[in-house]
Parts: sequence; structure tokens; C-alpha cells
Amino acid sequence: MNRHLIRPAPARVTVPDDATAEEPADVDRRFENLQDLLAEGWLILTGQCQDGPPGIVIFEARTDAAACEVLQSDPAVKAGVFHADMRPSRLALLGGAPSPPAGQRPAGGR
Repeated sequence: MNRHLIRPAPARVTVPDDATAEEPADVDRRFENLQDLLAEGWLILTGQCQDGPPGIVIFEARTDAAACEVLQSDPAVKAGVFHADMRPSRLALLGGAPSPPAGQRPAGGR
């Protein structure tokens, strides 16, 4: 499995203030798509900065081509509401995962 990071952002800095009638539905479909990826076990995490873009999506894919398909099938990206870039990614630490043995923790840990 390969992990990938997508950084989506609105295609216009004025979104959502000047959203067209169709764009909120495109964003809703995007969220439904992410929920499907989560239910299928591919999505690791997604979220957005509270003070605005950018967002983040981290997911697994069997191949780079499959990862590109995830990005290209994003309803908001397809509709031009968001643009996004994707990069191969590797997680070093993830909350909720078992901690390493005490002797392997960095000194001065919290």
C-alpha cells in the first residue's frame, strides 16, 4: 500500500462567499466521497485548517494510478471548485497508535 497526501484548496479565494448555485452541492458530494473512502478503509484522515484553506487528505492506494483516480474523481476538483495537489506520503507518528517502548522515546517527552 502507498500513502498519499492531497492538499485541496478553493479554486478562488472568494469561495464560499461567491459560490455558484451548484458549488455547495459539489462540496457536499466531495464529503460523501470522502465518507465512502473512510468506510472502505482507504481514508486515514481529512480536515481543514480552522482559519481557512488548505485542507488535508491522507489516504492509502494500491498503486499510484489508483491514487490519481482518487484525486481525479473528487467531485469538487472535477467541478473546478477546488484545485489540489497530491504527493506520496509517509506517516512518522499517528496519535492513537501504540507508543514505542519507553527506552525508545526521545528524552524530554511529554
